[in-house]
Amino acid sequence: QFKAIFVHNIETGKSTQLTDGLSDCKSPVWDESGKYLYFLASTDFGLNTGWLDMSSYNQPVTRGLYCMVLAKNEPSPLAPRSDDEEEKKENGKEKKDSTKVEVVIDFDKIDQRIIALDMPLRDYQGLAEGPKDHVFVWESVPNQDGFTLHRYSFKDRKAVEFLKPIQFVTTSHDRKSLLYRSGDTWG
Repeated sequence: QFKAIFVHNIETGKSTQLTDGLSDCKSPVWDESGKYLYFLASTDFGLNTGWLDMSSYNQPVTRGLYCMVLAKNEPSPLAPRSDDEEEKKENGKEKKDSTKVEVVIDFDKIDQRIIALDMPLRDYQGLAEGPKDHVFVWESVPNQDGFTLHRYSFKDRKAVEFLKPIQFVTTSHDRKSLLYRSGDTWG
């Protein structure tokens, strides 16, 4: 009963499985750059899949946050950093980000380009797109009405608690705004 992550090419009509099926994967989210795919995965989900007897009732499911590097020549977002200043100007002019995103996926050995991000295994329920170098993770916390929303940052390489409790969250198309519901309040 494990779920897997697939990608579908609209031009060719072909679907390809990205995860190996050895863990329960869900909630895929594209990085703003198109270079990475974030998702949640659980390796203890199988203990909770029984339906005929009660042996699975008290088996908690935990999930981790993962990042898939889509192109084989793309560096890991967790690669060691240089202490040199980033080049901000090219020929005396500020560099400009292109608004067009091209997603390149090299399927060969893609399973070897899956990185576990530094978040403890917990009852994560879903992901929401974030601004550049960020992803939002919502967690179900026992005895809390609603979810806790965490924001993972690649710059800081850690997650921080962002909002709680929430019942719903989504981000705008440009990823600059977040809409959430907490109780009867929308923010």
